Amino acid sequence: MFSGVPLYLSFFYPRDKVGFRQGIFLSGSALANAYGGVLGYAILGVRGSVAPWRCLFLIEGLPVWIVAILAWFYLPDDLLSAKFLTDREKEVAWQCVGRGQTVDSQGAGGVSWAEWRSAFLDWRSYVPGLMYFSCNVCFGSLPLFIPTIISEMGTFNHQESNGLSAPPYALCFVTILACAFASDRAKLRGPFVAAAAIVSVGYCLLGVSEGVAARYAGVFLSVQIFVSISILLPWVSSLHHTESKRAGGWAIFATLGQFGPLVGTNIFPKDQGPHYHKGAWISLEAPEATVDASPARSDRTAVGTSSSALIYTAAEPSLEVDPSYAVQSDRSSSLSEILGREGIAVKQIDDCFARFFNHYSKLLPGILNENEVNCESYLKESSLLFWTIIATGSRRLEHATKLHRIAVQHIRGGTFQPLLHITNPIPIIKSSLILCLWPLPVDTIWKDPSDVYAGTAHSLAVQNGLFVNGHEQDFARTHTSLSKEIRDIRAHLWLNCCLVFQALCDGLPYLSISESKPYQRKTRLEEIVDASFHYRIKCHDILIDATRAFGDIIDEQGEGSKSLLPLIRIFSEQVEIVPLPLRDDLCYLTRCCTRLAISAYYFFLQSHDFKRPGLITTFSIATEVLDAVPRLDAMQDFALYASNYYTRMALLAAFCILRLVRSQLKEHIDLRDAQQSLFKAISFVKRRSMQHGDLDGRYGTILSQLWSNSGSMDTTTANGLDLRIRSRLTGATDASTYWNSTAAPVGDSFGSSNFPEVYMDWNFPLGLDYLG
Repeated sequence: MFSGVPLYLSFFYPRDKVGFRQGIFLSGSALANAYGGVLGYAILGVRGSVAPWRCLFLIEGLPVWIVAILAWFYLPDDLLSAKFLTDREKEVAWQCVGRGQTVDSQGAGGVSWAEWRSAFLDWRSYVPGLMYFSCNVCFGSLPLFIPTIISEMGTFNHQESNGLSAPPYALCFVTILACAFASDRAKLRGPFVAAAAIVSVGYCLLGVSEGVAARYAGVFLSVQIFVSISILLPWVSSLHHTESKRAGGWAIFATLGQFGPLVGTNIFPKDQGPHYHKGAWISLEAPEATVDASPARSDRTAVGTSSSALIYTAAEPSLEVDPSYAVQSDRSSSLSEILGREGIAVKQIDDCFARFFNHYSKLLPGILNENEVNCESYLKESSLLFWTIIATGSRRLEHATKLHRIAVQHIRGGTFQPLLHITNPIPIIKSSLILCLWPLPVDTIWKDPSDVYAGTAHSLAVQNGLFVNGHEQDFARTHTSLSKEIRDIRAHLWLNCCLVFQALCDGLPYLSISESKPYQRKTRLEEIVDASFHYRIKCHDILIDATRAFGDIIDEQGEGSKSLLPLIRIFSEQVEIVPLPLRDDLCYLTRCCTRLAISAYYFFLQSHDFKRPGLITTFSIATEVLDAVPRLDAMQDFALYASNYYTRMALLAAFCILRLVRSQLKEHIDLRDAQQSLFKAISFVKRRSMQHGDLDGRYGTILSQLWSNSGSMDTTTANGLDLRIRSRLTGATDASTYWNSTAAPVGDSFGSSNFPEVYMDWNFPLGLDYLG
């Protein structure tokens, strides 16, 4: 329970607020010792048919059973399952908890064992445990021996000693709450741990003083070691970024710490009373180890770590860190030189890598080694890949604006220069795919270079022969035998190239992944990729087949053909029958987007009988897509949709809703639901915006104006998608679905004569420096 409750609290509170809550938890132990002394004094004075010690066990034990049963039924597993919170409160809470720490990529499905094991390989997991051990040497013996020590100070009997042990713990209760609150406010842990350990010098008074008052005052000071432990709890909670690694760290912390009472309970033998010199001196020296390990002393403040600083773990990442802290001897000279030159702290680099591999790498599964995240190795592989990961990981990292700007400058300065002298195209392919997730806007007419990135990755993949079975085909067309592990990585690279390239190009290519066969003939695709990636590939293949079939029908029979209807139903059913992996938010969103892309073709039908129910279904799917976006955002899993494909599908959903709200079908849909969904889309694209006037910010502005300009339009027709907007917004709805702006809902005829002449000319300034 001692390690489980603090870990549980860390799921609900951010790093700068969890300390006070964990302090409340531990202060209960101090209050229980105070209360226990008074309760013991009262019960031992009662004489009855039941022995006093039996009454004490019943009174203290039964409430625990009752609370345990209630906790089983009423305590939520996480924020999203908390029934006492509204959806808005859950969203705000998740946003707060996500600052400086992340939710495991495994989601609600369980523990990430790779992360859990990595805690045992991280030396930082052991330092708090050793500090806890030294605190527990004296803390573990206090509750047991304080009544004995007090009783031998003077002529106090056993009952009076129990009563006199309560006031020191009452003071400790107040001190724990005050220090925990101050530690959260100051965003510091070390000084408070050290100060409380120094105050426990009261053991010196127990060892050398003869007077009852002085020794009793020493008891008040000695119990303050409790405060050190209360600050160690949030320190451990802030040490690791992911939940699973945090759980492993807690296991180490609790295990090492519980060896302390083995020592502490044997240092006050009865034959050394009443002064117990040996126990007092051991208990006096033990906290000194905590002071030495704490960074409160000036000669300890240069301690560095590989992924989060032991010194400032409670504080948010800061750019204002002394460069000497960033340059560590265990780093390679090239990385140390870069960090020193740019004025970047190691902690910031490691935080960016942690953010990237906990959120973004799942979007490109299998091409990066998630079990061994070493920023130095990525720098050695390719500076381009290194800075691409930094730029992507710092997009939503608080206080990392400067670092993001530096990374963008490095990417822009030399991103594609290696293309002129290629020796190993694999890192460039990886970097290009990552940049397609959340492109860095450039000062061009389109403001979005994702097509260039995707085309580069796909072109290099073809030239390198990633699609060739089990062989590497270099630019000299030389075949080289490769190991199975490398073949699987190359297969994943090719699959991701197909997914990203086909989702970004204008009109999906007429080639599904199943037809490209990037794997051995005797090996099935599901044996290479995991279930989540396999599901996304299946949905992608269905969408490719649907787009190809719809395009053929429209080309041959025209846009109003009834032949589209059975095809829409067939492909929609194919999506529905593909088994959805359990508790996989990305797969759920992929299914909604695939269904929307297929259902949007109802706009091409002219028959009123079949078109109306189909468009109502499209409306329902569009609202489902836009409901998933804020829910994922509330979980801080923004990377699940932080790619151009999911952004374009969210825009497609918003445009479908706009068209239907502006049509005669508005009488058959929930206008309030439509308005809420559209506002979710606007909020979504604005949250993606990194600076004023960038592409995502303009998406939100355009959607807002389309919604607010309804008064100037003929509401008997659907005008939302018929506005001629000079921006990537219109192209965004076309690119992934082959669905163009001439599609008209019920009551409209094809052609421009029936559309109002509303023209919104978005002339983007070309002199802005877009950094993302």
